[in-house]
Amino acid sequence: MHTESLNDSSDASSLTSNSSTENLARDFTRLHIDNAQSIALLTSAFCIGGEDGVLIWLKSRCSDTSTYAMDICSHFGLTPGRVANIVKKLEERDYISRRPDPEDHRRSRIDLTQKGRNQADNLLRQMEDHHRQIIRVIGEDNARHCIEFMNQILSQLDRNLIPGISS
Repeated sequence: MHTESLNDSSDASSLTSNSSTENLARDFTRLHIDNAQSIALLTSAFCIGGEDGVLIWLKSRCSDTSTYAMDICSHFGLTPGRVANIVKKLEERDYISRRPDPEDHRRSRIDLTQKGRNQADNLLRQMEDHHRQIIRVIGEDNARHCIEFMNQILSQLDRNLIPGISS
């Protein structure tokens, strides 16, 4: 038990800050536990993974240039085996084409086909429609705050400043 008196105002504000942080952490945890199913739904709604995610990423990042399977692995944090399956399915649907890299024949360049570009455009429109619906419900100001908040968290993740979570 802590029984020392606080003579310094900075110690008092630090204690208040720590107490506030502890209360917020408990509130965050309780919110997460009490709403696990809804949070899982939100997570899946905002998640762009699998074939659709790769297709959207190829369109938005690599529309005019080739990419490689390892680039997809790095961006999405997927194993080479999972990416090979995704690439195979996208190729079977004629969304992408693969061709040998002239500088390294062990690697294949991955390019979007016109059909793949069209499908990615459709998927992006669906995502934007979904986000518009969310904005209508929460309002533009809250949407801006949400975007700012997410950017702050992502920035901290990129810099590995959130213990226990690495990007």
